[in-house]
Amino acid sequence: MKFAHITPISLLDRVLSPLDDFHLVVLNVAERSPEYVEFYRDRIASGNYVILDSAAFEGDVATPERMVKAALIVQPSEVVLPDVLESGEETLRLSIQTASRLDRCGFPGNFMAVPHGSSLSDYFRNATELSANLLAAFPGHQVTLGIQEEIPELFGMSRLELCRRLAHQLDSVAETGPVSQVRFHLLGVSEQLEEGSFEARQNPRIRSCDTAKFVIWGLDGIHVTPRHRDHPPEYPGRKKFGGRLGYFDYDTKSRVRTHLVKENIAAWRM
Repeated sequence: MKFAHITPISLLDRVLSPLDDFHLVVLNVAERSPEYVEFYRDRIASGNYVILDSAAFEGDVATPERMVKAALIVQPSEVVLPDVLESGEETLRLSIQTASRLDRCGFPGNFMAVPHGSSLSDYFRNATELSANLLAAFPGHQVTLGIQEEIPELFGMSRLELCRRLAHQLDSVAETGPVSQVRFHLLGVSEQLEEGSFEARQNPRIRSCDTAKFVIWGLDGIHVTPRHRDHPPEYPGRKKFGGRLGYFDYDTKSRVRTHLVKENIAAWRM
C-alpha cells in the first residue's frame, strides 16, 4: 500500500525523497501556489503518481469547472471527482459530469470517486453505480474508490472491514471484467493507525492512502513507526500548525523536526 504524505509547501523538497513516488495535491493550494504546482509537475515528469484532490477535507466546494481547470494545469495521474456528503445521487451526477468534461478535454489520467449513502446498503449501491457507470462511459480510464475516514462513525465498522465487504459486493456484480478490478484509496489515516496493520498492507484491493499525520507528528517532535500501531501517540492536529489550510504555509527552521518528518515518512514506506 502506498502512502501520499500531505506536506507544507516549504518542506516539499526537504522531506520528500526520490523514493516517495506517490502524492496527493490539494485543489485550492494548487490554485494559489505556482511553487506547489511546479514541485508536483516535476515529480510527474519523473514518473511519480500524483492525485489531484477535491479539497473536501479542507472545507472547500470543488465544482467541475475548477477540477478541470486545475487538472489541465497540474496534469495529474488521477483526479478525485467532486462528491456530496450523504448524497449518493448527487455524487454520481457530479462525478459523471466532471469525468465527462475531463475526458472531452483530453485528460488521459484516471478517476477516483467517493461513494456516499445514508445507510450501508445505500453506500454499497452508490459505490457499485459509480464504478460501473464511470468504467462504462470512460473505458480508457481506471477507476478507484475513495473511502472516507468517517466510515466507523457512519456505519459502525472499520474501513478495513468495509473494504472487505465492498470488494465482495463488487465481485458479486461482475466476477470478471472492469468492476472487479476497482481498487480502494483510504482518505486519511485514523488516529488508531489501522491503515498500517498487516491486514491493510496485505489487502490487494487497498491501493493507497493519503495523510498529513506523519508529517505533523514529526513537526511536533514525535517519531511514529509501524511499531506504534498498538499504542499510537496523541495526535496534535493541523490546528497547531496553521489549521486545515494554513498548514500548507507552515515552515520550520528546526533541522531536528525536519529530520523527524523524513524519518516518519521513511518508516511508513510499504
